[in-house]
Amino acid sequence: MGVQIKEMAKCPPPSSRSHLKQPWKFWDSMKITAFILGSGLLMFVAFRNSLMWHLQKFWGASGFFWQTQWETLYQLLGGNEWAIFILGPALTPAFVFWGFNGILLIADMTGKPRFITQYRIQLGKNDPVSILTQLA
Repeated sequence: MGVQIKEMAKCPPPSSRSHLKQPWKFWDSMKITAFILGSGLLMFVAFRNSLMWHLQKFWGASGFFWQTQWETLYQLLGGNEWAIFILGPALTPAFVFWGFNGILLIADMTGKPRFITQYRIQLGKNDPVSILTQLA
């Protein structure tokens, strides 16, 4: 116990000036933060302006193409908004889903093409899938 007290007596007292260094650390951090955020904001604004300029050039050149395609579709459906509503958000994703998954169903049923079936998780299990069990 006495040895510990002697060792503690050798420690220098805390500096009373250590609190004066803290504001400088704070302001240095604020300067670094302002530099990083300011540089990031400047880069963002420059990139955004360049991107908008390129997009306006692109859409200005191709805007007539897309407008013509829309008018062709609109005339094809006779201006029927209900048909446009059904074809757009409902049937288009369904056709895309069944188009891709139809390929996977055929690959499961026949085991071909090999470049698709080689990525199955359980190789050799239910390979190829029995058509009789699928119909039952």
